Amino acid sequence: MVYRWAVDRRIKGFESDTYLKIKGIKSERIDPYARIFLSQSGLEIDEEIRLLKRIDREISPDYWEELQFNIVLHLGFELAPRSIQFHSLDIADFEFIKSAGHEKYYTLWLPMAKKVGQRRPERRPRKITTRLGEKISRHVEEVQKRFGPDCKPLFVSRRGKRLSVQKIRLGLKYELLEAGVEKPNQVSMLLRHHLGQGLADQGTPADLIADLLGHNSTVAARAYVTATPNIARIKEKALGKSPSYQRIMRSLLTGDVSQRSDTAPESAIRGVIDTQYIGDIGACSLPVHTHCPYNPIYACYTCKKFHPFADGRHEEVREALQREAQRFIDTAEQAGDLTHNRPLAQHQITILAVSATIERCRQHTEDAADGAV
Repeated sequence: MVYRWAVDRRIKGFESDTYLKIKGIKSERIDPYARIFLSQSGLEIDEEIRLLKRIDREISPDYWEELQFNIVLHLGFELAPRSIQFHSLDIADFEFIKSAGHEKYYTLWLPMAKKVGQRRPERRPRKITTRLGEKISRHVEEVQKRFGPDCKPLFVSRRGKRLSVQKIRLGLKYELLEAGVEKPNQVSMLLRHHLGQGLADQGTPADLIADLLGHNSTVAARAYVTATPNIARIKEKALGKSPSYQRIMRSLLTGDVSQRSDTAPESAIRGVIDTQYIGDIGACSLPVHTHCPYNPIYACYTCKKFHPFADGRHEEVREALQREAQRFIDTAEQAGDLTHNRPLAQHQITILAVSATIERCRQHTEDAADGAV
């Protein structure tokens, strides 16, 4: 920051080329996929190991409440339901069949988001492991023994009533903390992100991830796929070596890459994204006193009138857009509807455009350095 300040003021001894080299070294220290487009949080490997140990521990049948929350944790790891889905589960939603070879197969009919006019949420069948199925079987027997055969909820309070959403969240939070997973603000969302990202890392298509997580669209699922480091690196290599892709990059999106030192101050673009003020990204070729009808920065990266600075703060723009888009996803997911989220779709386009601009500026800088040699 200090070096760029000195370069902007043309203080003797501070050169633009040196600043770009310093900036490049600084950027290399950061994992380029640590905060990739709509990056989702999940469990680290050591956290997952501790969580599995917590799930697999033996619990005495006398401690049925502790066993109940162990099932909640186990179910959260396997299917990642929302808290309201845990709350809505009935004993009747659990079923199993026995094969001719006396093997048992367990299914849970998971309630989805309730739609307008429905008295009861739609149920979708989900296969669960034998280990979890056996736990639920024992749990059902204990619940019906304590509260009678007419008890309907799968997860119950000490008085035999349906366990509230708040109690489920608190219980799940406690289980995660006991497992050494200290991310208290996420709880069930953490397990959903972990499952979604795990599926994406294994190459699962976005539409299947969306179906398994109960999403109404593939918007959030595509975020998991996009955030997969291995897939992202393969795409980047393949596209970067493609001459067709490079031609498209040069011809689409914005105007020519420019230098900040060659731009009049009144043409520079500034704006706010995610409550963060951002400037030094580029210049607008519209006449100085012309009013642009579009929102600065948000619209610039898909506008031919925008001339991005080679050393502009484009990474900051992308990070701010990612944070804002992630809030759209979390809010819409909690509401149970991601289908008609136009701002989120627009953010997707803009983030991709910013990424393309960053690549163009990098290529422009390398070409200029080669030309100087």
